[in-house]
Amino acid sequence: TREVLSDADMHIAKEAVRRMEQPLRLLVFGTDLKHAISLTNMMLGQRIMPPSLRQVHAQFGHGDMPRARVLYRDDRQEKLHGDALFGLFEDAPKRVRMTMYLPVLQKVALRLIADQDATKLAPEVAQIVNGSDIVIWAGGGCPPDLADVWAGVPGDLQNHSYLVVPPGTELSGWGDVPGKVMDFFEVDARRAEGAKTRKSGVDKLAFKESGGGQVVKAVKKEIEGLTQSANDACQVLLMRYADEVMPPPSAEAPQDADAGPLQLENPTLDKAKSQPVDEERAHRVRRQIYTIPLGKVATRSRGLLYQDLVKRQ
Repeated sequence: TREVLSDADMHIAKEAVRRMEQPLRLLVFGTDLKHAISLTNMMLGQRIMPPSLRQVHAQFGHGDMPRARVLYRDDRQEKLHGDALFGLFEDAPKRVRMTMYLPVLQKVALRLIADQDATKLAPEVAQIVNGSDIVIWAGGGCPPDLADVWAGVPGDLQNHSYLVVPPGTELSGWGDVPGKVMDFFEVDARRAEGAKTRKSGVDKLAFKESGGGQVVKAVKKEIEGLTQSANDACQVLLMRYADEVMPPPSAEAPQDADAGPLQLENPTLDKAKSQPVDEERAHRVRRQIYTIPLGKVATRSRGLLYQDLVKRQ
Protein backbone atom coordinates (compact mmCIF):
# COMPACT_ATOMS: atom_id res chain seq x y z
CA THR A 1 0.00 0.00 0.00
CA ARG A 2 2.92 2.38 0.48
CA GLU A 3 3.37 2.54 -3.30
CA VAL A 4 -0.33 3.44 -3.72
CA LEU A 5 -1.03 5.94 -0.93
CA SER A 6 0.38 9.43 -0.80
CA ASP A 7 2.46 10.39 2.26
CA ALA A 8 -0.45 12.35 3.73
CA ASP A 9 -2.92 9.51 3.22
CA MET A 10 -0.42 6.99 4.59
CA HIS A 11 -0.25 9.08 7.78
CA ILE A 12 -4.06 9.08 7.95
CA ALA A 13 -4.21 5.32 7.43
CA LYS A 14 -1.65 4.60 10.15
CA GLU A 15 -3.37 6.90 12.64
CA ALA A 16 -6.79 5.41 11.86
CA VAL A 17 -5.52 1.85 12.26
CA ARG A 18 -3.83 2.74 15.55
CA ARG A 19 -7.04 4.20 16.93
CA MET A 20 -9.06 1.15 15.93
CA GLU A 21 -6.58 -1.52 17.01
CA GLN A 22 -4.85 -0.01 20.06
CA PRO A 23 -6.19 1.54 23.27
CA LEU A 24 -6.61 5.30 23.15
CA ARG A 25 -4.11 7.31 25.20
CA LEU A 26 -5.68 8.99 28.25
CA LEU A 27 -3.61 11.47 30.25
CA VAL A 28 -4.52 12.62 33.78
CA PHE A 29 -2.46 15.41 35.36
CA GLY A 30 -2.67 17.99 38.12
CA THR A 31 -1.11 19.39 41.29
CA ASP A 32 -3.87 18.12 43.62
CA LEU A 33 -2.41 14.65 44.13
CA LYS A 34 -5.12 13.22 46.39
CA HIS A 35 -7.77 14.24 43.87
CA ALA A 36 -5.79 13.01 40.82
CA ILE A 37 -4.85 9.69 42.45
CA SER A 38 -8.39 8.94 43.64
CA LEU A 39 -9.72 9.84 40.19
CA THR A 40 -7.26 7.46 38.54
CA ASN A 41 -7.99 4.65 41.01
CA MET A 42 -11.69 5.19 40.30
CA MET A 43 -11.22 4.79 36.55
CA LEU A 44 -9.06 1.69 37.03
CA GLY A 45 -11.59 0.22 39.44
CA GLN A 46 -8.88 -0.64 41.97
CA ARG A 47 -7.17 1.28 44.76
CA ILE A 48 -3.66 0.90 43.35
CA MET A 49 -2.01 4.12 44.54
CA PRO A 50 -2.18 5.62 48.04
CA PRO A 51 -3.26 9.27 48.40
CA SER A 52 -0.16 10.13 50.43
CA LEU A 53 2.15 10.45 47.41
CA ARG A 54 3.67 13.87 46.69
CA GLN A 55 4.70 13.00 43.16
CA VAL A 56 3.66 10.24 40.78
CA HIS A 57 4.35 9.36 37.16
CA ALA A 58 2.64 6.09 36.30
CA GLN A 59 1.49 4.35 33.13
CA PHE A 60 -1.13 1.62 33.12
CA GLY A 61 -1.62 -0.72 30.18
CA HIS A 62 -3.41 -3.97 29.45
CA GLY A 63 -1.66 -7.29 29.95
CA ASP A 64 -2.49 -10.89 30.78
CA MET A 65 -0.40 -10.81 33.96
CA PRO A 66 0.25 -7.98 36.45
CA ARG A 67 3.78 -6.73 35.87
CA ALA A 68 5.66 -3.50 36.48
CA ARG A 69 8.90 -1.77 35.55
CA VAL A 70 9.99 0.65 38.25
CA LEU A 71 12.50 3.49 38.24
CA TYR A 72 13.42 4.61 41.75
CA ARG A 73 14.68 8.04 42.77
CA ASP A 74 18.24 6.75 43.07
CA ASP A 75 17.97 5.72 39.36
CA ARG A 76 17.81 2.05 40.31
CA GLN A 77 15.53 0.02 38.02
CA GLU A 78 13.56 -3.10 38.83
CA LYS A 79 11.05 -5.47 37.21
CA LEU A 80 8.28 -6.77 39.47
CA HIS A 81 5.41 -9.20 39.14
CA GLY A 82 2.95 -11.10 41.28
CA ASP A 83 2.98 -10.46 45.03
CA ALA A 84 5.97 -8.12 44.65
CA LEU A 85 3.59 -5.50 43.27
CA PHE A 86 1.85 -5.03 46.61
CA GLY A 87 3.01 -1.82 48.25
CA LEU A 88 4.84 -0.81 45.08
CA PHE A 89 3.99 2.89 45.47
CA GLU A 90 4.82 3.04 49.17
CA ASP A 91 8.48 3.71 48.26
CA ALA A 92 7.38 6.69 46.12
CA PRO A 93 9.15 5.53 42.92
CA LYS A 94 10.11 8.06 40.28
CA ARG A 95 8.32 6.28 37.42
CA VAL A 96 6.19 3.15 37.10
CA ARG A 97 5.01 1.32 34.01
CA MET A 98 2.46 -1.34 34.92
CA THR A 99 0.33 -3.80 32.97
CA MET A 100 -2.78 -5.41 34.41
CA TYR A 101 -5.71 -7.47 33.19
CA LEU A 102 -8.44 -4.85 33.58
CA PRO A 103 -11.30 -4.32 31.09
CA VAL A 104 -10.86 -0.54 31.05
CA LEU A 105 -7.25 -0.90 29.91
CA GLN A 106 -8.40 -2.69 26.78
CA LYS A 107 -9.96 0.61 25.73
CA VAL A 108 -7.55 3.21 27.12
CA ALA A 109 -3.86 3.28 28.07
CA LEU A 110 -3.90 5.51 31.14
CA ARG A 111 -1.06 7.76 32.28
CA LEU A 112 -1.07 9.79 35.48
CA ILE A 113 1.39 12.66 36.04
CA ALA A 114 0.89 14.59 39.26
CA ASP A 115 3.20 16.76 41.34
CA GLN A 116 2.62 19.39 44.00
CA ASP A 117 5.35 21.48 42.37
CA ALA A 118 3.92 22.92 39.15
CA THR A 119 7.37 23.98 37.92
CA LYS A 120 8.37 20.31 37.85
CA LEU A 121 5.04 19.07 36.55
CA ALA A 122 4.69 21.48 33.60
CA PRO A 123 7.70 20.21 31.56
CA GLU A 124 6.53 16.61 31.87
CA VAL A 125 3.00 17.51 30.81
CA ALA A 126 4.34 19.55 27.88
CA GLN A 127 6.37 16.56 26.70
CA ILE A 128 3.44 14.14 26.75
CA VAL A 129 0.17 16.00 26.32
CA ASN A 130 0.24 16.38 22.51
CA GLY A 131 0.72 12.63 22.13
CA SER A 132 -2.52 11.93 24.00
CA ASP A 133 -5.99 11.30 22.62
CA ILE A 134 -7.97 12.31 25.73
CA VAL A 135 -6.83 14.62 28.54
CA ILE A 136 -8.14 15.18 32.08
CA TRP A 137 -6.84 18.13 34.11
CA ALA A 138 -7.48 16.86 37.65
CA GLY A 139 -7.89 20.05 39.69
CA GLY A 140 -5.13 21.61 41.74
CA GLY A 141 -5.59 25.15 40.49
CA CYS A 142 -4.12 26.83 37.45
CA PRO A 143 -0.50 27.84 38.21
CA PRO A 144 1.25 29.96 35.56
CA ASP A 145 3.53 27.12 34.44
CA LEU A 146 0.64 24.82 33.59
CA ALA A 147 -1.36 27.70 32.11
CA ASP A 148 1.51 28.35 29.70
CA VAL A 149 1.63 24.68 28.72
CA TRP A 150 -2.11 24.58 28.15
CA ALA A 151 -1.99 27.70 26.00
CA GLY A 152 0.26 25.78 23.58
CA VAL A 153 -2.00 22.73 23.32
CA PRO A 154 -3.75 22.56 19.92
CA GLY A 155 -7.41 23.49 19.96
CA ASP A 156 -8.34 20.14 18.41
CA LEU A 157 -6.87 18.33 21.42
CA GLN A 158 -8.54 20.73 23.85
CA ASN A 159 -11.83 19.57 22.32
CA HIS A 160 -11.06 16.15 23.82
CA SER A 161 -10.00 17.46 27.23
CA TYR A 162 -11.86 17.80 30.52
CA LEU A 163 -11.42 19.77 33.71
CA VAL A 164 -12.35 17.66 36.76
CA VAL A 165 -12.30 19.53 40.08
CA PRO A 166 -13.44 18.82 43.66
CA PRO A 167 -16.92 20.11 44.61
CA GLY A 168 -17.04 23.80 45.46
CA THR A 169 -13.88 24.71 43.55
CA GLU A 170 -13.74 28.39 42.66
CA LEU A 171 -13.03 28.61 38.94
CA SER A 172 -12.30 32.34 38.84
CA GLY A 173 -8.58 31.63 39.20
CA TRP A 174 -8.51 29.30 36.23
CA GLY A 175 -8.45 32.03 33.60
CA ASP A 176 -9.80 30.86 30.25
CA VAL A 177 -9.04 27.17 30.81
CA PRO A 178 -12.69 26.14 31.52
CA GLY A 179 -13.67 27.63 28.18
CA LYS A 180 -10.94 25.74 26.31
CA VAL A 181 -11.91 22.23 27.37
CA MET A 182 -14.75 20.05 26.20
CA ASP A 183 -16.47 20.21 29.58
CA PHE A 184 -15.74 20.43 33.30
CA PHE A 185 -17.12 18.33 36.15
CA GLU A 186 -17.23 18.62 39.92
CA VAL A 187 -16.32 15.22 41.34
CA ASP A 188 -15.82 14.02 44.90
CA ALA A 189 -12.99 11.75 43.83
CA ARG A 190 -12.47 10.05 47.20
CA ARG A 191 -16.15 9.13 47.41
CA ALA A 192 -16.19 8.00 43.78
CA GLU A 193 -13.12 5.86 44.36
CA GLY A 194 -14.65 4.26 47.45
CA ALA A 195 -17.93 3.60 45.66
CA LYS A 196 -16.20 2.03 42.66
CA THR A 197 -13.57 -0.08 44.44
CA ARG A 198 -15.39 -1.56 47.43
CA LYS A 199 -15.16 -5.36 47.74
CA SER A 200 -18.92 -5.92 47.87
CA GLY A 201 -19.40 -4.30 44.46
CA VAL A 202 -20.01 -0.81 43.11
CA ASP A 203 -22.23 1.43 45.21
CA LYS A 204 -24.12 2.86 42.23
CA LEU A 205 -25.96 5.55 44.18
CA ALA A 206 -22.82 6.86 45.89
CA PHE A 207 -20.94 6.71 42.61
CA LYS A 208 -23.60 8.73 40.83
CA GLU A 209 -23.85 11.30 43.63
CA SER A 210 -20.04 11.69 43.69
CA GLY A 211 -20.03 12.83 40.06
CA GLY A 212 -17.72 10.01 39.01
CA GLY A 213 -20.28 8.67 36.58
CA GLN A 214 -20.04 11.85 34.50
CA VAL A 215 -16.32 11.32 33.95
CA VAL A 216 -16.73 7.66 33.02
CA LYS A 217 -19.56 8.51 30.62
CA ALA A 218 -17.48 11.26 28.97
CA VAL A 219 -14.49 8.95 28.46
CA LYS A 220 -16.71 6.23 26.98
CA LYS A 221 -18.22 8.76 24.60
CA GLU A 222 -14.75 9.87 23.53
CA ILE A 223 -13.71 6.28 22.86
CA GLU A 224 -16.78 5.67 20.70
CA GLY A 225 -16.41 8.95 18.83
CA LEU A 226 -12.68 8.68 18.13
CA THR A 227 -13.02 5.07 17.02
CA GLN A 228 -15.89 5.94 14.69
CA SER A 229 -13.98 8.86 13.19
CA ALA A 230 -11.07 6.51 12.46
CA ASN A 231 -13.47 4.15 10.72
CA ASP A 232 -14.86 7.08 8.69
CA ALA A 233 -11.32 8.00 7.60
CA CYS A 234 -10.71 4.44 6.41
CA GLN A 235 -13.93 4.52 4.41
CA VAL A 236 -12.77 7.71 2.67
CA LEU A 237 -9.43 6.13 1.75
CA LEU A 238 -11.12 2.95 0.50
CA MET A 239 -13.39 4.97 -1.76
CA ARG A 240 -10.52 7.13 -2.99
CA TYR A 241 -8.14 4.28 -3.76
CA ALA A 242 -10.65 1.58 -4.68
CA ASP A 243 -9.21 1.15 -8.19
CA GLU A 244 -5.61 0.96 -6.97
CA VAL A 245 -6.19 -1.57 -4.19
CA MET A 246 -8.41 -3.88 -6.24
CA PRO A 247 -6.50 -7.14 -6.91
CA PRO A 248 -6.17 -7.94 -10.63
CA PRO A 249 -7.83 -11.13 -11.93
CA SER A 250 -5.60 -14.16 -11.40
CA ALA A 251 -4.16 -15.67 -14.57
CA GLU A 252 -4.11 -19.10 -12.90
CA ALA A 253 -7.83 -18.98 -12.12
CA PRO A 254 -9.66 -17.58 -15.19
CA GLN A 255 -13.24 -16.54 -14.67
CA ASP A 256 -15.93 -18.91 -15.86
CA ALA A 257 -18.19 -17.07 -18.29
CA ASP A 258 -21.24 -18.70 -16.74
CA ALA A 259 -20.23 -18.06 -13.17
CA GLY A 260 -20.94 -14.32 -13.11
CA PRO A 261 -18.55 -11.65 -11.85
CA LEU A 262 -15.83 -12.48 -9.34
CA GLN A 263 -16.85 -11.74 -5.75
CA LEU A 264 -14.54 -9.74 -3.51
CA GLU A 265 -13.72 -11.22 -0.13
CA ASN A 266 -13.80 -7.80 1.52
CA PRO A 267 -17.38 -6.41 1.55
CA THR A 268 -16.15 -2.88 2.25
CA LEU A 269 -13.96 -2.89 -0.84
CA ASP A 270 -16.78 -4.45 -2.82
CA LYS A 271 -19.09 -1.58 -1.86
CA ALA A 272 -16.43 1.00 -2.68
CA LYS A 273 -15.68 -0.58 -6.08
CA SER A 274 -19.32 -0.58 -7.09
CA GLN A 275 -19.40 3.23 -6.96
CA PRO A 276 -17.75 5.47 -9.57
CA VAL A 277 -14.82 7.32 -8.04
CA ASP A 278 -13.26 10.47 -9.35
CA GLU A 279 -11.33 13.36 -7.79
CA GLU A 280 -14.29 15.72 -7.59
CA ARG A 281 -16.56 13.13 -6.02
CA ALA A 282 -13.89 12.03 -3.54
CA HIS A 283 -13.44 15.62 -2.45
CA ARG A 284 -17.19 15.99 -1.87
CA VAL A 285 -17.24 12.77 0.15
CA ARG A 286 -14.37 13.96 2.34
CA ARG A 287 -16.10 17.26 3.04
CA GLN A 288 -19.36 15.50 3.80
CA ILE A 289 -17.83 13.09 6.31
CA TYR A 290 -15.68 15.58 8.14
CA THR A 291 -18.25 18.34 8.41
CA ILE A 292 -21.12 16.24 9.78
CA PRO A 293 -22.30 17.99 13.00
CA LEU A 294 -21.58 15.11 15.38
CA GLY A 295 -21.35 17.42 18.39
CA LYS A 296 -18.02 17.78 20.12
CA VAL A 297 -16.98 14.13 20.12
CA ALA A 298 -14.34 13.14 17.58
CA THR A 299 -13.64 16.79 16.75
CA ARG A 300 -9.89 16.40 17.02
CA SER A 301 -9.75 13.25 14.88
CA ARG A 302 -12.04 14.54 12.15
CA GLY A 303 -10.29 17.90 12.08
CA LEU A 304 -6.76 16.55 11.86
CA LEU A 305 -7.59 13.92 9.26
CA TYR A 306 -9.49 16.39 7.12
CA GLN A 307 -6.61 18.89 7.29
CA ASP A 308 -4.23 16.19 6.13
CA LEU A 309 -6.51 15.33 3.24
CA VAL A 310 -7.07 18.84 1.95
CA LYS A 311 -3.39 19.83 2.12
CA ARG A 312 -2.94 18.09 -1.22
CA GLN A 313 -5.80 19.88 -2.96
